[in-house]
Amino acid sequence: MIIVTGGLGFIGYNLIQHLNSIGISDIIIIENLKKSNSVDIKLRRLKNIKFIDLLDRENIDWNSFFTSSTFKKFRCIFHLGACTDTTEKNINYLLENNYEWTKKLIYISHQYGIRMIYASSASVYGNKNYAVNEEDQPDPLNYYAYSKFLIDNYFLNSILSKMKSNIVGLRYFNVYGPHEENKNNMSSVIFKFFNQIRKEGKIYLFEGSENFRRDFIYVEDIIKINIFFMNNEYSGIYNCGTGKSESFLNVAKIFIEKIGYGEIEFIPFPENLKHHYQTFTQANNKKLLNIMNIKFTTLQEGIEKYLEYLKKSI
Repeated sequence: MIIVTGGLGFIGYNLIQHLNSIGISDIIIIENLKKSNSVDIKLRRLKNIKFIDLLDRENIDWNSFFTSSTFKKFRCIFHLGACTDTTEKNINYLLENNYEWTKKLIYISHQYGIRMIYASSASVYGNKNYAVNEEDQPDPLNYYAYSKFLIDNYFLNSILSKMKSNIVGLRYFNVYGPHEENKNNMSSVIFKFFNQIRKEGKIYLFEGSENFRRDFIYVEDIIKINIFFMNNEYSGIYNCGTGKSESFLNVAKIFIEKIGYGEIEFIPFPENLKHHYQTFTQANNKKLLNIMNIKFTTLQEGIEKYLEYLKKSI
């Protein structure tokens, strides 16, 4: 049996679809629908996947849940449920929802010997103008990034240093692809470009976007990485990026080329994002590639595949 927290979100839903495609349907989904802004989207997804149960995170009695006769059957916890809003200002909410919640799952994973793969974030690195590796000093720029930094710090210092761990933290770079409609303002720029062009025939970019660069990774590649760690006994923190960085301006140009029309308009950079915005991300992914053979989807390939989905579904 497998647990997927955030299983009706962007990456979680893609993961469950893939698990179903390889014959795995003994899945328990844990969600926090009460505080979701996209309940209807998430509920519609239930009709398209095979699973055992949907549990409300806030109502789970963990003691009875894991002392039942079924707990030994759990193979893996994929922990993808979190507040992903990088502009969230309620630090107490982030600490409770992202940090304390993950600490609880780490404890459960160790107590019952269940493999756990959790979502960290490249945001922990802050502004660095080079390809970062897992040993680089974190420098979070916003409360969301701090919540992810605290998780990694807790995992590395309280678990790995003391005992053999069966836990993996994956630092996601800029993930894009099908089924991110529920992310609203936190959706990828590629999803936003599609909606902007469809509505106004334009793509809006912040001034300076030729210098704002990101390591964009297609969601299918993220799923492959998760499945690899489910099937192989590694532990630790791993960067999940392609190792290549592309400017927002070039992404917009590629998008316009693939969709066949549209123009670019520059808008002022928002005051509220100054000093809280990563201007450059790029993964040094040698640690991952040393243990896993993966051919990353190129940005051109990913945008083309994503457009096929968007034209049919949105």
